[in-house]
Amino acid sequence: MITRDHISGLILTGGQGRRLQPKSGPAVEKGLVEVGGQPLVLRMLNYMQPRVTDVWISANSQLQTYANYAPVIVDDPALGEYQGPLAGIASVLPYVRTPWLFVMPVDIPYPPASLLAVLLQYANNGLAKIYYVHAQREHPLCMLMHVDLGSGLREYLRSGSRKVQDWQRQNAAMTVAFQGDLNEFLNINTPEDLCLATQLSPTDPL
Repeated sequence: MITRDHISGLILTGGQGRRLQPKSGPAVEKGLVEVGGQPLVLRMLNYMQPRVTDVWISANSQLQTYANYAPVIVDDPALGEYQGPLAGIASVLPYVRTPWLFVMPVDIPYPPASLLAVLLQYANNGLAKIYYVHAQREHPLCMLMHVDLGSGLREYLRSGSRKVQDWQRQNAAMTVAFQGDLNEFLNINTPEDLCLATQLSPTDPL
């Protein structure tokens, strides 16, 4: 039986936030954008902490700021530059001391309270080593994965591949369907997304 004691959490903040950046303005650090008076990284930290034993942050900029919230791991330079979220996951895995890792992108401000519990229902009754969300569309980075996939993930990245779902398919990942409020999986990628997020109120407590 997989329980909280067997799971660590990882917040992915590595996206460059280009679509949030004003045409003539400075670069936007997505994880530090505020929704409901809190930076997104703090919202996700508050969401994860009651559900896992410890939390890591994958980041490649604003490292000192992120370190105020949780331990920060930068992408391993041996994997190359700008290799995407899989490089962040691969770089954190050597530090994880639990058999499972719950991964979430930082830009989902209102994740469903039951997300990890539902993934665990499948993990406790299945043989797969990766479980990820499908809610109208696939959310491959909302994922529960076994840490022994780390060496294979590094080999995948060293081969020049970086597509998340290709790697998941190679490892027989299982999709888990979610119904209900689609705003629970709202990703903040554009100014319009941010405007919508600020207008919403979560239906369940984080």
